[in-house]
Amino acid sequence: VVQTWMYHADLVGGIVARLVGIRAVVWGLHHTTLEPSRTPKTIRLLARACAIVSRVVPARIISCSDEGVSVHRALGYRHDRLITVNNGYDVDEFSPSLDARERMRAASGINSDTTLLGMVGRWHEQKDHENLLLALEHLDTGPTSKWQCLLVGPGVDDENAALAASLKQKSLETRVHLTGPTDDVAALMNALDIHVLSSAFGEAFPNVIAEAMACGTPCVTTDVGDAATIVDTTGWSVPPSDPDALRRALKLAIEAAGDGPTWAARKNAAVARVTEHFALPGMI
Repeated sequence: VVQTWMYHADLVGGIVARLVGIRAVVWGLHHTTLEPSRTPKTIRLLARACAIVSRVVPARIISCSDEGVSVHRALGYRHDRLITVNNGYDVDEFSPSLDARERMRAASGINSDTTLLGMVGRWHEQKDHENLLLALEHLDTGPTSKWQCLLVGPGVDDENAALAASLKQKSLETRVHLTGPTDDVAALMNALDIHVLSSAFGEAFPNVIAEAMACGTPCVTTDVGDAATIVDTTGWSVPPSDPDALRRALKLAIEAAGDGPTWAARKNAAVARVTEHFALPGMI
């Protein structure tokens, strides 16, 4: 069996495997939309080349998302070999932990009574950090609101001049904190009250949403890839690139977090959804 991952490997690895007589070639797709204005031409050409050879090279084409299947069917990928196998999550590693929550909050200087928002995602056009910052700029949750926001990921740190300038322009320097990457995502997800994904395009099955939910952290997400499907009724989904809609959803989420029993039920529902539908054994 030869299993390849994403367009370059699917095309080159798949063809080479078939040339040496291996018929069990399995392609992996982890992408959805391929907008000309946002996707390099080489990637779009590779995807179209894969669509052509998909008629003879792969025995199966596995997408991590239903949206990915739909997009690649429309692109010309062989229909009868496309299937969805969602990403799977280790719910022993990603699980609710009060100790992890308190440890991470103490390390970040976040008080226990602060409503902590956060987004885990690298600095990239796809993640659309500006959409989130525009939503946070006028986020009014009342005079006693104590919300703070952590931005986590490669390139999301104090050395990012463009991001720092945007925070200053929007007077968010005391609300939004840039932490860079972390090696302990599970602890971070436990520290958050609400995880946000503000992506504009290209997502398939965003890991950060399921990881947050598995830790009992409800999510607000843009409707990209299968994000809305993952969240279902446990969180909020809004159109991408619409900061007003994102702001309204964040306001609703922060207000909901103030209702103890109802919020606890929502947290439990988020954990249950990942455990029942997206846990690692089911993917295997």
